[in-house]
Amino acid sequence: MIKQLNKISAFMPPRVSTGIASLDDFLGGGIVEGSAFLFAGVPGSGKSSLLMQLSENFAEQGRKVLYVSGEENFNQIKARANRLSANAPDIYLSDEIKLEELFASIDSENPKVIVIDSIQMLTSNTLKSMAGSVSQTRYCLLELIAKIKKENRILFVIGHATKSGLIAGLLTLQHMVDVLLYLIVNEDGTRTLLSKKNRFGETGKEWQAYMTPSGLKENPESELGEVITKEVNQEQLDILCSKGFFFSSAVKGNLGLIYEKIIGGRLPQDAKITISYKFPKL
Repeated sequence: MIKQLNKISAFMPPRVSTGIASLDDFLGGGIVEGSAFLFAGVPGSGKSSLLMQLSENFAEQGRKVLYVSGEENFNQIKARANRLSANAPDIYLSDEIKLEELFASIDSENPKVIVIDSIQMLTSNTLKSMAGSVSQTRYCLLELIAKIKKENRILFVIGHATKSGLIAGLLTLQHMVDVLLYLIVNEDGTRTLLSKKNRFGETGKEWQAYMTPSGLKENPESELGEVITKEVNQEQLDILCSKGFFFSSAVKGNLGLIYEKIIGGRLPQDAKITISYKFPKL
C-alpha cells in the first residue's frame, strides 16, 4: 500500500487503560490501540499472573480478550484465574499453537486484546523448524504484529528470559515490538517492571509491585505518597521536625522516596519508607 503523505490525517490512536493508574502512567498514559508488547522475565517472575490480571481489567471495560497458552492446559489457567479473581465473561482461552489455526480463531472470535503465553510455543506450517527455534519465533511474531496492526488490536506476548536478563535466543524480537518490558524479581521478593523500549512513552522507567496470593499489587507507598504530599504543609512539617523526626530522600526509578527516622535510632534498620511520590516532569 502506498499513500501520499499530505493526504494522511495525523492523529494519535486512543489510549486504553490497564485498570491500574500507576501502570498507565508508567506506560505513558495507557496502551495505544494497535500496539505490540513483549513481556520478558525469568520463569516464575509473575508475567502470566500480571497479564491475566490485565485481561480481567480489559474484559471489565468491555474489550474481548483471547488468552492463548501453549504451556498450560485450561484447568491450570482456570485455577490461576480463580486465584486472581479473573472471571469476566469476555475472557476466552485458546490452546492453539499453530499460527494458521490461531488466526482463524482471531477472525471468528474478533478479540480486541490478544495474549500469547508464550511466543516460544507458536509454530507455522510455513516453516519446517521446531517450536522455540529463532526462525519459528521470529516468523510467528512478525505475522502476529502485521495482523494486529492492520486490524487495530492489542497484542501482549510473553518471552522467557535467562537469569542474565536476556531473552533466550530471541534478542532480535525486541526490534519488532512497540514496547519491551522486563519483569524482575528483587532480592526481597518484590517485582520491578522495567521499560526498555516504548514507542509511545518514556524508557528507563520502573513500576514497583509486590506479589500476593491474589496476584501482583502496585507499591502501596505510591498511593500513600499522593495523599500525604497533598496534606502535609510546611507548618505541619516544621512540627514533625521539632519533635525529633529526621527526614531524608532517595530516588528509585521514577519514584521519589521520603524516609523517616526518629533521631536517636542507632541502626540503619530503624529507617523505614513512609512516603513516596512521583516527580513531576521538568
